[in-house]
Amino acid sequence: MSSLDEIQSLINSAKDELAESRKLKEQVEHETVQALHRQQMRRQLDVIREAIHANNCSIASSRAYRERIDSDSDGTFMPGKPRPAQDSMSCAGRPAGEVTTYSKVVDRHEYVWKIEGMSWLVAALKKRAQSVAAAEQPFLVGDTSFECVYHPRSGEIGDENQRGSLAIIHNESGGITFRHQFWIKRSDGEFVQWGHTAEESHPLSDTLGRAFGPDVHEGNGTAKLVGIFGLTHEHLLRS
Repeated sequence: MSSLDEIQSLINSAKDELAESRKLKEQVEHETVQALHRQQMRRQLDVIREAIHANNCSIASSRAYRERIDSDSDGTFMPGKPRPAQDSMSCAGRPAGEVTTYSKVVDRHEYVWKIEGMSWLVAALKKRAQSVAAAEQPFLVGDTSFECVYHPRSGEIGDENQRGSLAIIHNESGGITFRHQFWIKRSDGEFVQWGHTAEESHPLSDTLGRAFGPDVHEGNGTAKLVGIFGLTHEHLLRS
């Protein structure tokens, strides 16, 4: 039978081993969080590279078209191409008109982000030493990269001075002009618009990392309704 001193020595050794095990666990969890961050950044890099490839293909196509125009083998004003017939009203003194359409240059995209296990979200973020949930991969609208994020506490999101809950982040440097809508799926399966259709116009600003959403506001300002439909994360789970 072991003596008291021997048992105490075993307890002390076990405590030291437990402390080392906990320390190792914290280190591995921290390294896992860093690995997830690196993985997310690699996916962002993939999207940007895809956009570069698509843009280069567009440039090559435009150059080929330009060369065909210069050789008069293509284009709107090719030799021998009949001219549009003049409107008889124009001949009578009424000026001819035209329709200029700007909507053709607008890229449109619908993106659905589904978060499963919402009741575990806060605990999962805490375990990962994170405060914001982000979609695994960014998405493209035209050749512009965005990503969806959700802060269950409506805290810091996007730029250092921004706060909000659900938002989209602009992932590229330079300015941007776009419109956005947010639709939330109810428990009965119907989608309801949250907030209004917003138009963002920042052509001369660098909006890299800036968040956009119905309740996104500056940290020193106030939003009319903070949280999705003005609900806290806990109230949202019960709605």
